[in-house]
Amino acid sequence: MRRASPDVEHSPEADVLASPERLRALEATGLLDLPADPALDRLAKIAGRLVGSRVALVSLVGTDTQHFAGQHGLGAPLEALRRTPLAHSFCRRVVRSGRPLIVEDARDDARVRDIPGFSGLDVVAYLGVPLVARDGQVLGALCAVEPQPRAWSGDDVEAMELLARSVTTEIDTRLQLRTLERLEAREAFLLDLAQEMVELEADPDALLGRATAMVADRTQARSVHLAVADPHEGTLRLQPGGAMAPDAARDAAADIPGRGRCFDETGVVRDEEATHLIVPLQHGRAPGSFLIAACDRGRRWSEHERSLCRAAGEMIWQRFETARFARRLRESESRLRRVLDNLFAFVGVLAPDGRLLEANRAPLDALGVTLEEVRGAPFWTCGWWTHDATLQAAVREATARAARGETRRFDAEIRTAGDGRMTIDFQIAPLRDAEGCITHLIPSGVDITDRKIGEQKLRASEERMRVATAAARFGTFTTDLETGENHWSAEAKALIGLDADEPTPVERIVALIHPDDRARVTEAMARAFMADGSGEFEQEHRFVHADGHTVWVLARAKTLVEGEGARRRAVAAVGALVDLTERREAEERQRLLMREVDHRAKNALAVVQSVVRLTRADDPALYVSTIEGRIGAVARAHTLLAENRWRDVDLRRLLTQELRARDGDALHLDGAAVAIAADAAQPLALALHELATNAARHGALSSPRGRLIVVWSVEPRGDLRLTWTEEGGPPVVAPDHRRFGTRLIEATVATQLGGRFDAEWREMGLVVRIVLPASRLATRSRSAGAG
Repeated sequence: MRRASPDVEHSPEADVLASPERLRALEATGLLDLPADPALDRLAKIAGRLVGSRVALVSLVGTDTQHFAGQHGLGAPLEALRRTPLAHSFCRRVVRSGRPLIVEDARDDARVRDIPGFSGLDVVAYLGVPLVARDGQVLGALCAVEPQPRAWSGDDVEAMELLARSVTTEIDTRLQLRTLERLEAREAFLLDLAQEMVELEADPDALLGRATAMVADRTQARSVHLAVADPHEGTLRLQPGGAMAPDAARDAAADIPGRGRCFDETGVVRDEEATHLIVPLQHGRAPGSFLIAACDRGRRWSEHERSLCRAAGEMIWQRFETARFARRLRESESRLRRVLDNLFAFVGVLAPDGRLLEANRAPLDALGVTLEEVRGAPFWTCGWWTHDATLQAAVREATARAARGETRRFDAEIRTAGDGRMTIDFQIAPLRDAEGCITHLIPSGVDITDRKIGEQKLRASEERMRVATAAARFGTFTTDLETGENHWSAEAKALIGLDADEPTPVERIVALIHPDDRARVTEAMARAFMADGSGEFEQEHRFVHADGHTVWVLARAKTLVEGEGARRRAVAAVGALVDLTERREAEERQRLLMREVDHRAKNALAVVQSVVRLTRADDPALYVSTIEGRIGAVARAHTLLAENRWRDVDLRRLLTQELRARDGDALHLDGAAVAIAADAAQPLALALHELATNAARHGALSSPRGRLIVVWSVEPRGDLRLTWTEEGGPPVVAPDHRRFGTRLIEATVATQLGGRFDAEWREMGLVVRIVLPASRLATRSRSAGAG
């Protein structure tokens, strides 16, 4: 019988219930305020049926409320309410401990008897297992409830733990869908915002007003502003004008360079009247520009809202500054207006002989120079190119060709401030006047560093995919359904024993399918690969490997279809093969092991039944203690058998389990490695437990000066001889009659194990000799004794 593990209590400071990370993960599920969820209700129903419980719940534990995201068997009013105060929650203890909570009778269980019941549901027996999210946060519990006492089995716990994984998978799937929906909504809003600002590019002030109003409406904020912190006045200068100096503004201004640490993370500041979300913007500017959203005091800002404000703020700043710059350019001379017609991220203006006349701020900031430092210099001698003589020559050649009327374009890795590097898509083109004469040269560039890095990552990813495919015995195939050509990857061919250059016509592949699976697979292929078929092929089946052994595979394919109506036709099938041989073999081994476990469990229950039946019940408290001790000995032997896959148990480990509370000089174990046969382990453990209990209560282990010596050996004919000697305990007087414990040991050793038991009551201490026949030892121990 599985014992309930003690609940783990935490101090308020360490209470995981209030962990911000856990609460964020819980809120992110989106299940706290939703109506009944059919999928989670079905999983709760499955849980109830698995363990035979009338009530089963998928419980999410908040800070003060327990929410039933899925339920089976709840009566009114809980079925409609689907929540209960946290004070009534058993599940909160599962969240705190992160382990299953097993309660057989809540009325007598000190861990939960102080939890009040709640209307509509009597909780007497409870089994709850944690629901652990993908990031490790415990969101709640999958639990089963009974109104009567119940002893939960190990199978019950294991079934609930397995089903809990399905519940968290369902929750994680919903979380991913919700995150995707939020991202899609965020991108749609940003697209609308960008389109709205494009229409207002001619009026920067109107652009800023409309854009901030859209952000305020989207986030339900009282107001939204863009501002630049003034380090001298301690205020935020609003754009396009005005100033703001609440506590939030002073805090933000104090965090810009020169006035304290750099304010580079989104923060929330509250004063007496409002809550301000302060988002620093990094759009190529020096830190000190912010988006500030104000709302009613106490507002909670989700990470999604913060991200939206950050992205929108960056976009608004860039559009606002671009619009203002465009307005200034429209007011300048016609030469600058023609430059705008060729505007790229990096833009310059050259004289026809290649001297640099103008440059926008982006390339100057990237290099860390001012316009005055480079104006008038030959373009190819400027710092962007001087780190690479070959690149410098290419820029000089491109400048000369542009002066002759050509446009040159290529990728260039330029130098940036601090001897950094940036890759740009570089272009230089001639600028002509109305008569077609070349008046200036316009160099421009777009930062493609991320694209280049992405290309490198893609190549690396493809190589990793190739290596992973080979390592995982994963192969692909393509079938042209019109020509009948069949192309299999080298990995797919190797999977079924074909050479990499061996042809793979469809007939050859079908012939290699196991005869018992061939009809089923070919029929599924026909259904999937027809123009009006399912289009999806998925089968687990066997191939006969070229060397004759059987290979299990999972084959999946998708049909590619072209045309519509009468012209619709299936043109190709693209698929993959995954080697399932090891999994299938493991499943077969697992089935065999489960049958063995079932057999052992029945044996263990028979032993427990005998212990209960044979134990005297004169003193109820002593009866309970004795029963628990004897069943515990059986359980510990059962655990050792399970660890060794039901083959045998090491004698030393069996002794150590029963004498684990003693160490140092009080205990001496001496003997060679001996493996006790599986069918003898539990009876022997019961006998050793009786000896250890007697020694602890009346014998050598009841005295600080007492000493226990256990020695054993395997005799030449294979029998095991074990001698148990106690010394230094209270004086020993031989009993006038055989006690129940002694009779139990004699019955166990002689009747069950076919051995001999002898007890000698010496004044210095008890001496016990046990002899077990060779048949009770594992094969390896009998072989060692015979040798």
